[in-house]
Amino acid sequence: MMSMNSCNIWSILTYTETYSTIKKGGTYMRKNQRKVSLYLFGSTIGAAKFPLYFDGITYHTLPRPYANYKPNSLGREIIDSTWFVDFVVEIEDIIFYFLRNLYPENKKAKITLYLMEKARKVIPLECRIAGTFFNHMSLLGNLNDEVGDIEPHTDNDDIITALFHVGNPSSGGGTSYYSGLSKKDKGNTYINVPFQHGRLQIGFFNNIVHSGDTWTGVRGGINLNLKKSVLEFFSKPNLNRYYVNYRNAGFPIDYIGI
Repeated sequence: MMSMNSCNIWSILTYTETYSTIKKGGTYMRKNQRKVSLYLFGSTIGAAKFPLYFDGITYHTLPRPYANYKPNSLGREIIDSTWFVDFVVEIEDIIFYFLRNLYPENKKAKITLYLMEKARKVIPLECRIAGTFFNHMSLLGNLNDEVGDIEPHTDNDDIITALFHVGNPSSGGGTSYYSGLSKKDKGNTYINVPFQHGRLQIGFFNNIVHSGDTWTGVRGGINLNLKKSVLEFFSKPNLNRYYVNYRNAGFPIDYIGI
């Protein structure tokens, strides 16, 4: 059971207002292969023209906060609000408890716990969500009354994922997990988790094919995760100086570091 704070902000009476408030601070990404609009928070090292650093041989993309998540932005103001920090920290605590006490594969749990702790130490605060180990958050959809679905896929760069669903679809909207190894060879459905407002799912979505079943009505989600690529960059001390110089320059959009 979640805390009173989470129950209040995500109740069936208040969730649309809460979701809309958070969405205002996100960096918008139009519908992609998942066929839902995304609002992004935190940091990324995905392909981009800028910012870059030159290591003496070639140019590489730097990790960076999303445009609306840089210091003093609306996104940061919203995410740093006490009510939202409490919500994300609660999810973080649930994951720590799950891996320490409930997850059956002890070796994998220990490795993941180590990476989560490491993320809190090496990834800069401005590149994480509400001070937690999560460095990335997506709002999935606009909470429109519509027919939608999310096709089978894997999230290859995610170390661990927390998926929190909100909404009130009149039909469908569950999450299906498949036996196959890729979206092209998804195999058979072996678990289907029905949609429930306020349901939290935790998983290693990098190596399990999953999808959002066709729904009718209002369905949205908050995806919190730790990106392997971002953690790997900040785990290399010889690369940190490139990011520090970028940050000290004020996160310019056309930055190239040498």
